[in-house]
Order: sequence, then structure tokens, then C-alpha cells
Amino acid sequence: MPITRKQQVLAAIETNEGTAVSLSSSDAVQVFEPQLSDTVDVQSRVPAGPTLSRDFEPIGRQTRQLQIKSDFRGSGSTGTAPDFAKFLQASGFKASSLKQLTVGVVTGIGYHVGEIVQQSAGAIRGVVVGILNSTNAPLSRTRTTGDKLLVAVIVGTFTTAATTGESSASTNTLSAVANYVSQFCYQPTSQKLVRLQTAAWSAGTIAVGNTLKIEHATTGVLLGAVQVDNITSQTDFEVTVLFLQNGGWDATPANNKLRAPNGTDTALLSVAQAATKTPSLTVRHNLDGRQRDMVGSRGDFSLEGEAGGPMQFAWTLTGDLVTALDAPPITTTGLSTVRPPRLLGAIAAYGLGTELYQLPTKRATLALGGQVNPNLDANRAGGSTGSNVTDRDPTITVTVDAVNGGFDWEAARGAGTVVRVALVMGTVQGNIVALVAPLCQVKTVNISDSDGVSSLDVTIACKRVQESGDDELYIAQF
Repeated sequence: MPITRKQQVLAAIETNEGTAVSLSSSDAVQVFEPQLSDTVDVQSRVPAGPTLSRDFEPIGRQTRQLQIKSDFRGSGSTGTAPDFAKFLQASGFKASSLKQLTVGVVTGIGYHVGEIVQQSAGAIRGVVVGILNSTNAPLSRTRTTGDKLLVAVIVGTFTTAATTGESSASTNTLSAVANYVSQFCYQPTSQKLVRLQTAAWSAGTIAVGNTLKIEHATTGVLLGAVQVDNITSQTDFEVTVLFLQNGGWDATPANNKLRAPNGTDTALLSVAQAATKTPSLTVRHNLDGRQRDMVGSRGDFSLEGEAGGPMQFAWTLTGDLVTALDAPPITTTGLSTVRPPRLLGAIAAYGLGTELYQLPTKRATLALGGQVNPNLDANRAGGSTGSNVTDRDPTITVTVDAVNGGFDWEAARGAGTVVRVALVMGTVQGNIVALVAPLCQVKTVNISDSDGVSSLDVTIACKRVQESGDDELYIAQF
């Protein structure tokens, strides 16, 4: 008899959306409270006739949903991605370019975590998602020579030049700029892209915006079409998949032939295509010997925690169901090795004007507010090809002590004043995690009570920095 507690979840990024990838023990994730449900549309039709008895009803679309919780923790190593990374990416996040800026002599009150820093009069900008001292301990602020600003780049390329904090007005000339040893910072994306690499293609053959056909190199059968989104080189570029048919990409890279808009030039893939932005997942749920897979999965999430405890993600993943079968769970090791950092000895800071305030914080919650819808497709057996992330509206809700005019949340709400939010937990590299929103608007301020102490429940909406967007929120391990 299956035991409810004996559940296992594995997940991996798909190469071909809606096509299962092979899962192994390295894809296992430590989760809590898994709940799986299927939605099967039944076409309810009652034929006219001389009897009230009913006939069988045809089955329509079938979708699967998995709800799980997982800890907001690092991998324990600066060289290994955290287990939340693949779920973030499938929820509409992309990897950030994370730079380590070593500060020189600082003029001013010091740089703050969560603020935007700039060079060249704003032509180069980035968000400070973390600050480390000489022993790599996290700080909320710094004006000490040799400390390191961990900056998620918004635009431009940072150099060892004069650098200004847009909120603190602090300045310094950097002594060094480098890629941070751990490139595990994630920010939202509005794109769903695939990277293609070809063995050869003549210079100038393709350009951004071109639509390319995908054909089978041997049979010539049309497999689909893509549109070029950006180009690193003529043989390395990202595309939006417009449609796939006849099973989509061939499993052998060299069997996928791209045809240029001129109808003549072609090139074969040199390596398999790879999803780079908003990839889909193959997810497996095993309930004590009953295996239920889901493909083409994408999701939405919230992240919450209380003072003294860890923060936890609550994921809701939606995709196409795969026929269940009997199979034993995979043997795994090390899932509990890394303990999640807690909202204890952490940094819970809020920026207002030129200052940063570490207010007594009881609770914090991030809700992504994502919209995930099935990608309907009559060609698919289940009636859809995976799912799409179609919208988001991230908000952060915090419960803090009411400090009256010490931090006037109500005035910030009424005036539409920009505030900043930074939550940093952990003390050891590889297991320090951060949530940063550099440009926020206070939406609601409600008076509450916390064990007899007057507190405020504040809802803060994360807003874009540049008009091009996809820069309103950062989640990182460092």
C-alpha cells in the first residue's frame, strides 16, 4: 500500500519543449508538501432520444499541475547552481551578468545593498545585489576600500572607473572589475528563446528579425520555423520558436537544417539547440512506486518566511501529463546536506531617499503574480504543447515595526516615493542568498499587531528600472 509521505520530485530543463528528457538522481530536488492534480476536460454532450440514459462522453484536453515547496538556499558551492535555479528559469527568469566591483577610496556615506550604481553618466548601470567584505561576509553597506560590490548589470560594461551610487550619492574609482566567481543571479525575462549554433554560415546571411525554416537534412521534411532574436555571430545566435511540427527538432543536431530567407543558403546545427530564456521542464512525481511525469512545464511562485526561520518557495508548475506507470523512486544522496539560511542575523533593509534602514522585520513574502497558460495545439495528443508565461506582477509584502516618522511608509505611499528592498541571508559563500528589488512603489500600508507591538503590513510593487524592463527583481546565490 503506497504511503503518502514517500514522495519524490525530479526536474530537468528540456531540450525540445514538450519532449521528455531523461531524468537521473542529479535531477532530484528536496521538496515539501507536494500536491499533484490532473485536469481532464470532458466534452459533456447529451444526444436527443427517447431515453434519459446517457452515453459515454469524449475526453478533451488534459493538463497536469504540481505544487511543491522548497527552501531558499544555496547549493553550498560557488561553482554549483542552487536547486531553485531551474524552477526560476521555468517561471520566466534568466541568468544575470554578475560583476564583482572592488571599491577604492569611497567618498560619501557608502554604497547600499539594493541601490543602483552607474558609470559614464548613466550609460553603464547595475544593481547591487550583495556586498562582501575582505573575508566574504555579507554587508548591508560599505565605504571600506577593498570591499566588493556584487552588481547585476543592467546596461553597459563596468570598468575601473569612477562609480556613483544613484541613491547614496557615494563615489569611488574602482580598483578592480571581474566576473563574480558564482554567476548565479537571476532576473525576470519576457522572452522565450532558444540558442542555435551552426557549423558554417556565410557572413551577413542572416539578421535580427529574419525567419528561418527548419528542415530535416536528409528527407527535406519541414520541421518548423524560428525568428532570429539576437546574434552573437552568424554561427551562434538566439531565436524565438514560431512553430514546430512532425515531432519538432530531430534528436541528431546535424539532421536539423536551417534555411535562410533567401531560400538558398542553408546550415546544419553543430550542437543540439538549447533553451536559454524561459525554458520548459520535464518534472517527475513518484508516489511510493507510481510515476507520473509532466512535460512542457512552466510555473509561478511565491517566496515567504518569518523571522527566525528559512524562507520557502511555493511553486505551482503546469504542463502536459504523461501516462502514469509503476516504477520505483530513484536512489538519491545529499539532498539535505545544505541547511537553508534563516531570517536570523540576516539583512532586511529598505531604502528611502539617500539612506538604508534595517527595520525590525517580522515576515516577508514575494509573490511573482505570474500568469501561466497552456499553449493550445490540436496536433498534440493532450491538446497543448506545454505552457507559456504570459504576464507577471511581482509584489513584496513585509510586516515591520511601526517606527512612525523614522520611516514614513504612508508618506511614501501618498507621494509615490521610490523605495528599495533587500533581503540577504546566510554567512558562508555558496549558501548566501539574496532577494533585491531596486525600484519599488508602496501600494498599501495597513496597521497590524505583533504580540502587542504596533506593526505595519506593507505591500510593495516591484517596478522596472529602464523602459526596456526585465530588471525589477533579482534573486541570487553568492
